[in-house]
Amino acid sequence: MTKIIAIIVASGKGNRMESKIPKQYLPLNDKRILYHAILPFLNHPKISDVICVIAKNDLDLYQNSILDLNLLDPIFGGQERQDSVFNALEKITDLNPDKILIHDAARPFVTKEIIDNLISLESKAVIPAIKISDTIKKVENGMICKTISRENLYLSQTPQFFDYDLIKNLHQKYQGQNFTDDAALCEEGKIKIAAIDGDINNFKITTKQDYDKARKIC
Repeated sequence: MTKIIAIIVASGKGNRMESKIPKQYLPLNDKRILYHAILPFLNHPKISDVICVIAKNDLDLYQNSILDLNLLDPIFGGQERQDSVFNALEKITDLNPDKILIHDAARPFVTKEIIDNLISLESKAVIPAIKISDTIKKVENGMICKTISRENLYLSQTPQFFDYDLIKNLHQKYQGQNFTDDAALCEEGKIKIAAIDGDINNFKITTKQDYDKARKIC
């Protein structure tokens, strides 16, 4: 059986939320955002383990957020997101995973259907993505300077699904280059990436407006 481990990246500060605590620890219904982000992976029958990457100073917040969830011990993140993911990939080497799901802690509404669709594809790299429907404008110095064709443009989401050895080797190769998602390392390494349909509700909570939207959904 293929061994799949899910990594939840929860080490960010969320400065754009202007919150006293990182956004992944904000309440959402009667739980925290992080709790909601973890649960679909923990409940999935094909995922062996779930591990969170957190900031060292957030350990108390983390422990108060996960309650009774049965997780691997958390690990501490690095300076940037890419560093944090690499730390997690290194940490779980002894568990011998075959595949990895990497998910943003600030996306609390991932569905079982998305996870199923990701892991059902026989591909070394798969991500969920949403086709852009709005007109795209390039803005410089507060002024619109160009309309960009939206044909074949998509918004990338997480979780992203990879062969463990592949993504770990890419993280080793491109350390310190500060890619904003893990699929970008595959692009840099000329690895083909498959795409499945994402979900508009699988959005990332980044701003207060996103948080207000999430509270209406939950």
